[in-house]
Amino acid sequence: MTDLLLPPPLHSAPRFRDVEPQTPFFHDCDFYHTTTLPSGEVVRGQWDLRDNVQAYLGGVEFAGKSVLEIGPASGFLSYHMEHRGARVTAIEPSLERLWDCVPMPGIDFDAWHQAFFASIQRVRNSFWYLHRQYGSSVRVVETDPETLPVEVGEFDVGVFASVLLHCRSPFSVLEGCLAQVRETVIVTDLHDSAMDGQPVCRLLPDVRHKQIDTWWALSPDFVVQALGVLGFGNARVTTHHQKRDIDGQMIPLFTVVATRNVPMPPPRKVTVRNEASAAPKPQPAMPSPVSLARSVITQRPLPPAPPAQLQLQPQPGPGSPDPLRGLLAATWDGLLGVPQRLGRPSGWWGHVPFGNLSQPHD
Repeated sequence: MTDLLLPPPLHSAPRFRDVEPQTPFFHDCDFYHTTTLPSGEVVRGQWDLRDNVQAYLGGVEFAGKSVLEIGPASGFLSYHMEHRGARVTAIEPSLERLWDCVPMPGIDFDAWHQAFFASIQRVRNSFWYLHRQYGSSVRVVETDPETLPVEVGEFDVGVFASVLLHCRSPFSVLEGCLAQVRETVIVTDLHDSAMDGQPVCRLLPDVRHKQIDTWWALSPDFVVQALGVLGFGNARVTTHHQKRDIDGQMIPLFTVVATRNVPMPPPRKVTVRNEASAAPKPQPAMPSPVSLARSVITQRPLPPAPPAQLQLQPQPGPGSPDPLRGLLAATWDGLLGVPQRLGRPSGWWGHVPFGNLSQPHD
């Protein structure tokens, strides 16, 4: 018998902080969205959503709603929703985390990070410049959206406006945020009609094109199916065009608006593992692959499994009197070992977080 010792997953409480309003000067700002200031002056940005913002947000009404917005950039949508009567909380990752960069060979990431840090700081300055100009009450929280702390609050509406294409794991970002959204989710992204009808993402970077800040082209069907898995099963899809102000082109986008059709999941339990005070505990025996399979077939309960140690059963040779053992032993490490090595918090297997199932929470 071979013992495979694996470190237990280490979970720490996700950090977050409410960002205090800043007071940058106009010349320290870069505007991502074209915006009309209270004075009537128009400040040009990369995208001009002013003429078609209702289509961009799926026609959702915001009066009296609390809104969770991921990645506000210059805040055009934040202030539009606030003007329509919403209480908006915008989520930004910390500048230390920066961006989900594609690990492309041949890129000087130190130089890229330095340039990106300066650029994104100027965009964030534009958010705070407009915040002061509009006398806004939009709240900004700095945290990782994949592990959104429950202390940030619950919200009526979640908004993901052209952000998932920049995320290494779009599903993880949706899962991390939507557990705290009660009613409606809005997802808007670039639309490639060639992908319609398939719940897929297409990987955009390749070695011929050194693109490291955008990961995916997402199909509307992928978004609809992902939201359904997460408990937002009533979805509608619309398409529209928005003006890219840097070149004047009208760019096709899609918007998915989905409403929750199952109850919200229980709050995630996140604890800090204290190495100093963690006393060793007796470990129960790991069920064998055979008992695992037979318990599934007969619905007999399994004994509890140790979280940090896997005991791999030796595989019998040809002619074994127990062919089921031989069949399953070869996949034991694949089923149990890999999720543990990846630090998956669900014990033996990573689980699909279906919104209508009771999920384990560590």
